[in-house]
Amino acid sequence: MRWTSEQRQAIAAEGNLIVSAAAGAGKTAVLTERIVSRVVSGVPVERLLVLTFTRAAAAEMKSRIANRLNTLAEETQNPELARFLRRQARAVDGAYLSTIHAFCARVLRRHYYAVGLPARARTADEMESAALIETVRDELLTQLSVEENEEYRTLLSSFGGEQPAWDAVIQTYRFTRSEPDPEAWLNRAEERYSDDAALERILQDAVAFSQREIALMMEPLTAARDSLSPDWAGVISVLDDDLSRYRALLLAKQYDSYRAALQALEYGVLRFPRGTAEAEKKPVQDARAAGKDLVKEQQKRFSREKEETLAVLKRSGETVRALVEITRRFERAYTEAKREANVLDYDDLEHLTLQALRQEPIEAEYREQFRWIAVDEYQDSNRVQEEILNRISTGDNLFFVGDVKQSIYRFRQAEPKLFLQKLALFSGAQGTRIDLKSNFRSSSVVLDAVNEVFEAILTEETGDIDYDARARLVCGTSQPEGAAELHLIERKRAETEGETEEDPLENAADLEVEARLIASHIHEMLEREPYVDTRTGETRSYRYADFAVLLRAGTDAQTVSQTLSQQGIPCYAQT
Repeated sequence: MRWTSEQRQAIAAEGNLIVSAAAGAGKTAVLTERIVSRVVSGVPVERLLVLTFTRAAAAEMKSRIANRLNTLAEETQNPELARFLRRQARAVDGAYLSTIHAFCARVLRRHYYAVGLPARARTADEMESAALIETVRDELLTQLSVEENEEYRTLLSSFGGEQPAWDAVIQTYRFTRSEPDPEAWLNRAEERYSDDAALERILQDAVAFSQREIALMMEPLTAARDSLSPDWAGVISVLDDDLSRYRALLLAKQYDSYRAALQALEYGVLRFPRGTAEAEKKPVQDARAAGKDLVKEQQKRFSREKEETLAVLKRSGETVRALVEITRRFERAYTEAKREANVLDYDDLEHLTLQALRQEPIEAEYREQFRWIAVDEYQDSNRVQEEILNRISTGDNLFFVGDVKQSIYRFRQAEPKLFLQKLALFSGAQGTRIDLKSNFRSSSVVLDAVNEVFEAILTEETGDIDYDARARLVCGTSQPEGAAELHLIERKRAETEGETEEDPLENAADLEVEARLIASHIHEMLEREPYVDTRTGETRSYRYADFAVLLRAGTDAQTVSQTLSQQGIPCYAQT
């Protein structure tokens, strides 16, 4: 295989290394070759720890490594090396190459006694865990009602009913399970609302957050102002006044001064030159309206004076303390239910492994075991997993690969900031950072479109990273010419106050609008544009069979196919 210079560096580099690998950059091939190169240098596979995100990825990785080792054994002229490589290929199946949960289960099978586990404890799947949680929930809520529990009544009052109160409890519980010390996190949550200095910091955080909103809003307004010709002097003057008032907000240092500046905001009247077309007015009007809407929202947010807001936060502390206590009650009841059923859930695997590794002899065993540690899809790790890795690492044998732009598991408490911290840390003396930007899957027009969109919307404020030269995708292959277009459909729908859940009927209606747009575009291409068949070189008209519609979810296929059929486009759906 022909490697790029960055790929070769990622394969060969020593010490701590983090690889930021864009989509289609060949990270799996690089990771496989890096593992194989370590084995070829004489490191047995049992001395390597390789963690993947899924069991399927682990199985694929094992197959790739074993096949590559066998191929190298066939190619080498060194009989002793060939025998070693074949032995290692056979040993791959039993190596420490698995998901983090499979690794934790393996540690606990060996050291179950160190954490007080029964020898035959098993891991429950997600459905069994969910069923057990529901059972514990019903029993606990019944018990709290019988007790007329004060904390439970506080939650019911604060959240407006049993289901939202329970949702808050289970969300809090799940969040704490991503922390190395859940109890310490709960203690800090309680204490925060009893500490005047901590409450002051909450207000300062609110001001800082609101100022970031203002700064982001000012960017399109400034761009609109700068695009105007001197003939629009009156409009420019009004926009300059708006921007001056917004800059004054950014200079406010305290809650009271920010609130006062916000409440005092007034706007001049925007008068366009006579005869200005509506299309010319719209960019300015939209940018200005976005600023006004944000200010109205913030004025509601800062409607109370500082002392009144502090008093409200202190009262909120009662809800927080009640939430913490009921979460603790649930955790104890759920733990007991799992003990009686002799099962563990996936969170238990991580926490009990961490508990075992906090014992020096066990920690030393695994630190000495692994010469090299690799983690795939590192952007979806959590803090418990990070602590496990820190305890078994020698400090200079870590290899991380991933892409923070592809982090999709925050709802499962993944912490992509760990990846960003390593990018910064390994860009200095403590390691090496390598960016794999070349995409070998997509054409240049697709990548150019992706780059243009993300350069416009992805910043450190909106997505934790700036979409800079290091993040841009680079075409690494030759693909047929084509084009990419982005169509934005403006939604103008009255929203019901307090309505937060998605409406399936509204979503279906949105999808029908998109499908009608697709149908219109297909009709235009059939009538006007020639098609060059890349297989035959023939130039011809488009056919319906030349088109494919890719959907985010298979459940959308029926709606789209029905709409296309109604628009006269023959199609079929495949999920």
